[in-house]
Amino acid sequence: MKRVLIVASTNVRGGAEFVLQDYLRNNNFHEFFLYTAAQKSLEETYGSVLPPKAIIVSKYMRLISVRKHPFYAAYYTLRNLLHIHHYVKEKNIEILYGNNTPDMLLLCLYRRWVNRSIRVVLHIHDIVTRAMYLRFIQKFDAYVDAYIVPSQAGKRSIQAVISSKEKIHVIYNGVDIASKGKFEAAGNIRRRYNIPDGAVVLGFVGSISEIKRPDMFIRIVKALNKNNNRYFGLIIGAEAENNWVKYIKRNIDENFLYLGEQERETLFCNIYPIMDVLLLTSDHDTFPTVILEAMANNVLVCARRVDGVPEMVEDGITGVLWNYDADIDCIVDKIQAVLEDRQKVQYMKEQGELIVGKRFSPQKKRKEIDWLLENLDDAQEK
Repeated sequence: MKRVLIVASTNVRGGAEFVLQDYLRNNNFHEFFLYTAAQKSLEETYGSVLPPKAIIVSKYMRLISVRKHPFYAAYYTLRNLLHIHHYVKEKNIEILYGNNTPDMLLLCLYRRWVNRSIRVVLHIHDIVTRAMYLRFIQKFDAYVDAYIVPSQAGKRSIQAVISSKEKIHVIYNGVDIASKGKFEAAGNIRRRYNIPDGAVVLGFVGSISEIKRPDMFIRIVKALNKNNNRYFGLIIGAEAENNWVKYIKRNIDENFLYLGEQERETLFCNIYPIMDVLLLTSDHDTFPTVILEAMANNVLVCARRVDGVPEMVEDGITGVLWNYDADIDCIVDKIQAVLEDRQKVQYMKEQGELIVGKRFSPQKKRKEIDWLLENLDDAQEK
């Protein structure tokens, strides 16, 4: 058993935060503490899986642009390093665990300036494309004992700047296919949301941001309705970029419903049960957990062939993939052709749910990360 301090600097809930919550749920293999942002939604999320005394929040845990606010960025970094040092000593911490790419700064600076003996594990959920991040990873790689990435695509994005490829561990995220709460009858939910009878519900689930491409989702639904006005688009996600929220509100019509951010239990109990198809339109996505959630809830997945998605979806077997550069007409033709074959749709949904249970279980992920934390000295030999 190790004493682990998880550092999570993002102050909004997203995929990385939810998969961390799943990992910590009922996990007694190690003793975990968490240092994160003073944000009510985060405190509630992590408070459901950790005791109150294990959660440490700070107003200084927030991402600040170094270019726009260099003084504040330096000041907040210093305050966070002091807080981390205090808790490392107080809790006898053996391992620092960064929950996402931006956390690398604090972890590596702490090890370089304060405590050379502490071990550092960094969980990178993103496809790292920005040159600034790649240079930083290369410069501070010596202070990281192990990297965890959720897909082979994630590994490929950083392996060129890592001293040893053996330091990178591909550990797939998992979703529990068990019930997340009390389910309501689908017909009642559809009536509450004013979804027309017989409509095929297409869902967008992800942060409202440029990289997730809600504009492509809207264009696909509108193009489908040109041929047959029976499609209804549901848009769900945290409002990460305000200009894209405005874009959505300007461009949706009566065949759409924008719901904004929803609680995870609401997604499982009220949204996925009425969703026929999940559309994933992202420009980049290392390992979109929403695909696993949809599959686990018997929803057909139609996705752009991007980054780690082909590791999750086998075209024609567990879902539908379209080429990254495919135009809207090609995407629409492929989706329509699939939906016309009900037997094929049912087969893909069944296979998707089956693969989640076999390959992408939270228990499998938990076991692999627990082993890594316990055996950091031997991790590169695994």
